[in-house]
Parts: sequence; structure tokens; C-alpha cells
Amino acid sequence: MEQNKIIEEQMNKLKEAIEQEGRETSVDSIFLQRLTQLSTTFSRAVDEAVAEQLEPFNTSTDDPNYLEFVDQTEELKQEYEGTIDCIKLPQGKIVPARYGFYQNRFEIQNGKVFQRKAGPIRQPRRTKRAKRMQVYQNYPFQKLYRDFRQFAEEWAYADWHEEQQGYGFYTNSCAQWDYYSIGGRWPCQLLVKDTCAQYVPSVLEQGDHELQPPAGYRWASAARMKNIQWDTIRQYHRSILTEQYSKLKEIFQTGNLPQNFYGKCVEDGIQLGEELIFRNGETLEKYLVRTDWYRTRKYPMPTCNFLDLDGNWEGEAAFGWNSCSQDWEDALDAFLSGLSPEDVLVVVDCHI
Repeated sequence: MEQNKIIEEQMNKLKEAIEQEGRETSVDSIFLQRLTQLSTTFSRAVDEAVAEQLEPFNTSTDDPNYLEFVDQTEELKQEYEGTIDCIKLPQGKIVPARYGFYQNRFEIQNGKVFQRKAGPIRQPRRTKRAKRMQVYQNYPFQKLYRDFRQFAEEWAYADWHEEQQGYGFYTNSCAQWDYYSIGGRWPCQLLVKDTCAQYVPSVLEQGDHELQPPAGYRWASAARMKNIQWDTIRQYHRSILTEQYSKLKEIFQTGNLPQNFYGKCVEDGIQLGEELIFRNGETLEKYLVRTDWYRTRKYPMPTCNFLDLDGNWEGEAAFGWNSCSQDWEDALDAFLSGLSPEDVLVVVDCHI
């Protein structure tokens, strides 16, 4: 409880600072969201569990249990035995044409050096400086660098790893994310009743005022399966589509396009890009059949990956990146059906 009080005090101080400043910055929003999602013992436990479960898939992990060494030594040795086009500078130094400053300023055309973006019209030209340079095509790397070590470290910027006795790098072959947040850009996925005590609150952005939950419910980014109101979620989305149908029908009938509406009225309905988002003569029932893909789902929840407690990561990539494919729907429904009522389902926004 003491930790809850500390976080509450920090939130109040931040809110007071925002009020005094008269605006909320993006940094303020990030800190408020973070504090809100750590405001209860349950939410902090969820935060720790998510971090532990996701670490094996972290692109930047430093845990040796999840890293493997990619040895580049032989590949670099083969490259060292090859050649590269070079430029001899006026002072006599020979450098690769693809070398730092010279790569951006000069290029080789038909065996001659040209300065890039030269003159008023910014095109390749044989400037005075370019004419003082010579082209050395297929110049051996072994003449450019005194030994393989210098080549590997100065040309390829490769790191020597003593424990591996080779040049290369460590990587996580199972990496799936480089940044994540609980809820994140998808705060309106789970609904729980107002009386629910164990949940991670969702934080809506300032522009999300239209996404208020139904009366008696709240949006959650994590909750126990037994507390998630799946039927209410389905009804909520159906009501959104019903309202959307009414607005589109009115637009088509009157021809009055609202501000910031990018569709256009055509003979067959309302077109947005290449798609008819409203069809002339379409009833509400037919519109819902066409647009409400939740109606075929046991669990109305869009997602592109799921991760279980055993560390098994399953993604829609295995199904052709088609979140509406029946195979992916079946896999997701099977995963959710296998959870117990006490299991906690967490919505995580992963970036990679």
C-alpha cells in the first residue's frame, strides 16, 4: 500500500505541474501513462511478469542465455582477398571510392572521377578537383590495408571477441521487439466492469475522447480472463458500426461531406480510395455482415501475435500476415480458450 501512495503522490505532482504549465507535453503523457499503469499492486505484478516473459524476444537483450554469436571471420577473410574501386587523391593517398567523405562527394563514371551535385544545377561534373584524382579500379584490399586485422576493424568496423577467437557480433535470433508498452496504441481492447478490482487501466490519448467505454465498464490493458466482458466488447463494436452506417447513409443521401472526410460519393455508394465503404441500397444487416468481422470470432480481439506462459510466441506471420484469415482466427481462439479463468490476459504494443 505504501508503494501505491508514493505513485499516487507522484501522479498528483505531475498533474499539478501540467495544470500550471497550461499544456500536456508528450513526455508528460508518457509519464502519466506509466504511473497510471503502476498504480496498484496488481498492475505492478503484471508489469514485472510481462518484462520477464518478453525478455527472451528482446532485440537488445544482454542476457547470454538468449544470445548467439554470428562469426564473420571467414566472410571477412574472403572479402580481404578481393578488390575494390579506389580513387588516388591529389596528395597521393589511395582511398576506396566508397570511403567516408569521398563517398558522398565523388563518384566514378567511365573510369573517371566526377564530383557529385556540382554547379548550380547540382549534377555530376568533372571539376578541377575531380580532374586531379585518378581511378584505380579493382584495387586489392591487401594493398590498402597492411594486414587482415586493420581491414576488419577499419574497413568493416568488425569487433574482435576474444572468447570466440573471431570477428562478429552477438544477436538474439528470436527477437520480436525493440520497444514495448502495455496497452500502448491499443488501449481499447478489453472491457471490465467498474467493480473489477484486478486490472491494468488503459490510458486514452487526448484525441481518443470518442472511445469512452459503455456505462458501467472501463477499458483495461490487462485483466483476468474471468473478468473480461467479451459479449459487451462485441456489442460495443457492433454499436460503433451501426452508428457509422447511419452517418455514411446520411452522407450518401444528402451529398454533404463532413469536414476532414476523405471519401467521395459515387453512383454505387461512397468510395474511399479503391474501396466502397458504403454501398448504395445496402441495409444495416448486410453492412454489419460485411464489416463486423467480430461476429465470427469467439473472442472479439484483434491481435497479430500471442505469447503463452511457456514462452511460445505465435504470430500471424505464419498465416501470411492476414489477421482475418480463418486459420489465424482459429489459432487465436484456441489460445484464448486454453486459458483458465484466473489467467491474466495482457495487451502489449510491441515495436520492431
